[in-house]
Amino acid sequence: MQRPMKLAVFGGTGRTGHHLIQQALDAGHDVTAVVRDPARLEIRHERLGVEQRNVFDPDAIAAVVDGADAVVTSLGKTSRQQPHVLRDGTRSIVAAMKATGTRRLVAVSNSVHTAEAGDSAGRRLVQRLLRLPLRVPLADVSDMEKEVEASGLDWTILRPARMKDGPRTGHYRLAVGEHVPGGWSIVRGDVADAILQVLDDERVIGTFVGQAT
Repeated sequence: MQRPMKLAVFGGTGRTGHHLIQQALDAGHDVTAVVRDPARLEIRHERLGVEQRNVFDPDAIAAVVDGADAVVTSLGKTSRQQPHVLRDGTRSIVAAMKATGTRRLVAVSNSVHTAEAGDSAGRRLVQRLLRLPLRVPLADVSDMEKEVEASGLDWTILRPARMKDGPRTGHYRLAVGEHVPGGWSIVRGDVADAILQVLDDERVIGTFVGQAT
């Protein structure tokens, strides 16, 4: 059984973030959610703290990550108007963690932006087809991962397959250092479950973990 932890969560008002916060609270963890708009977070709990901070300002978020057992980032979507949300937000989180001595970082990415072991010919074709229309967000995802990998922290990157809305089922596969063979999708509730599963798993520090049903 996993020990109770103090978690700092970025992106908690997103569709995956809501699942993560609720599951973390149900598992006995203390959660601090860093948000832009507190009104968007509908969860209320005695072990949930909500902090309205600018994620792009390391000084503003340092107090939130200070003392956390782990930091989880599942930041929002990139757009042409804001092409570097993931990269710049993650860079700021890393800076705040370094300043406060917080070590454990789990970052939610995706399995589309790069080809890895476990991919089928069909998946690689889909990746090539998406590369042009999604070049801006995929470039931001790639840059975000580079920030994490160069951080020097105890990091894990979670690369789920295409995420769909849905509650946790518990029926999914993880693949350390590769994408899940034949894995095309995953519900967001199971993405959140996987985040919690890898938090204190030393075997996945310094690598990525593929995830799919």
